[in-house]
Amino acid sequence: MSGEAMKRKNGKGKGKKILLNGHAETNGNGVTPGGKHEKADVGGAGLCTKLSFAILFLSFALTTTLFMLDYKEGQLAQMASTMPPEVQQLAKKADAAAAALNENIKKITAQALIKAEELSKKVPIGGDRTLADIIFASSQKEAKAAAAKLAAEKAAAEKAAAAKAAAAKAAAAKAA
Repeated sequence: MSGEAMKRKNGKGKGKKILLNGHAETNGNGVTPGGKHEKADVGGAGLCTKLSFAILFLSFALTTTLFMLDYKEGQLAQMASTMPPEVQQLAKKADAAAAALNENIKKITAQALIKAEELSKKVPIGGDRTLADIIFASSQKEAKAAAAKLAAEKAAAEKAAAAKAAAAKAAAAKAA
């Protein structure tokens, strides 16, 4: 008997039914029958992860190299002075281009920050608060503090000018 039962049970079981396209059959609600799960297709690391890793790796490699070579301050300037004039000119051009790129990046990031603040002011998060109130709270506090300081300086200057005018008027009345 047990031999016949084994023969009949051979084609049946709890295994997944594989369709022609290679995916397992589902129950209609997205759950696959059976105990074992398919692994999700992994696409690899994202661009941001790769960029972060590259930056960390390069900084580590540079630091290690400088440590192993026993770098001392001024060695780079000494080596640069021994280079041919053509290489020095190229280095100056590269330095100027890097400085210009740095300035352009600062301008673009400042514009992007302003645009992000404007857009975040349009996103309500509850009550009368917006997303900008949370993200840019410190910059708004700094702006308010700077405006209050400017107003206080202006009021003090007006008060000093009024006191000076009153003193001049009193001196003119005393002289007359």
